[in-house]
Amino acid sequence: MRRNLESQAGLRALAAGRMGALGLLALISLSGPVRADVVTDWNLTTLQAAAGAGLNPQRQQRVAAMVHAAVHDAVNSVAPRYEAYAGQVSPSGEASIEAAAVQAAYGVLIRLLPGQAALLDAARSASLSQIPDGPVKEEGLAVGEAVAGRIVALRSTDGSNVDGTYTFGSGPGEYQRTPPTFGNPAVPAWRFVKPFVLKRGDQFRAEGPPRLDSDEWAADFNETKRLGRVNSADRTAEQTEIALCDAEPSLPMWNRVARNVSAQSQTGLVENARLFALLNLAMVDATIACWDSKYTYRFWRPVTAIPLADTDGNDATEADPAWTPLRPTPLHPEYPSAHACVSNAAAEVLTSIVGKDTAFSTATSTCPAGVVRSYDSFHALADEVGDSRIYIGFHFRTSVRHGANLGRQVGHWTSHRFLQPLEDPQSRAF
Repeated sequence: MRRNLESQAGLRALAAGRMGALGLLALISLSGPVRADVVTDWNLTTLQAAAGAGLNPQRQQRVAAMVHAAVHDAVNSVAPRYEAYAGQVSPSGEASIEAAAVQAAYGVLIRLLPGQAALLDAARSASLSQIPDGPVKEEGLAVGEAVAGRIVALRSTDGSNVDGTYTFGSGPGEYQRTPPTFGNPAVPAWRFVKPFVLKRGDQFRAEGPPRLDSDEWAADFNETKRLGRVNSADRTAEQTEIALCDAEPSLPMWNRVARNVSAQSQTGLVENARLFALLNLAMVDATIACWDSKYTYRFWRPVTAIPLADTDGNDATEADPAWTPLRPTPLHPEYPSAHACVSNAAAEVLTSIVGKDTAFSTATSTCPAGVVRSYDSFHALADEVGDSRIYIGFHFRTSVRHGANLGRQVGHWTSHRFLQPLEDPQSRAF
């Protein structure tokens, strides 16, 4: 099988001696012809730089959304085909669309991640070396720089620099510190970050977890207790594989899927700019919306609920003080599942743009060595991601189901209201 754009980009980066762990593993991909453009190149560079800067997953999503919003607006300024995100910058003459895209991405990243200058400067030089020098190139760079400055200014007061504080509960159903670190929860103030496309963070707030005295709670509890424990005798080998493969953060997972599909579909730079913008805008806002629900309901994790089931008032649940999940529990409240929220937002966007019957294969950075999984649609992967959170012992079924619903609403809102075609709403680039 010929190596596709992911493999070739990975070899180039390794040769340059600048590949971090996430950057290397994010390149795993299996299908599609050899192909790349500056949008997919800078998608990889963005994920690599954000991870290399040590940002948490939420702030990495913000960086990716800003970069791709800027790339879209820069490309669209040179070749207007879709609505702008923040506005167009009119070139003073003929402009290179590639140079505009490169400088838009670089301009956002160097402002947000100055500590990654060596990586970013090398990537910029490599990209620009492929574009002939001259006034067309310079005009493209000017457009990209102007758009980058606009996007960074637009998001400069969005509240993303605040972590926030949290007071833990101690009663049945309340989120409590979780082993093994018993650390503070991840950025509880993220629910207050200004969304990129939603009107408010609570626009699609989930309906809430089940009552502890309900049959629904007992069913949720017993499913995760049975399948999610570290030494479960009921979890199949494939379910364990799913749990591990889909433990990868959503940002690299779904951007890799988009790169694969772009390579398979032979899409152009303008279409890629829009695709990656909508995808990353939806994912960051799905997380903001998910955090709103998480810190509204503050529901306990299985690692707390199962050992303390004798306090929940439900005769159909039984405590197991020795229960522990397949992998250590993430540090934020259980309900709803963030992986379900973000994966379904991503799947909704990709389905809307690419189509519902798109088949693809992928491996993640958390898969056992040599494991590749195949899907017949984007929502098939999103559904599997939801199941994986049961198998790994992090979530209950209602959390997955409600998180998926939230994510689909965010994805539909994003793909049907933003960056729409200027002339033919029925046209599809894929």
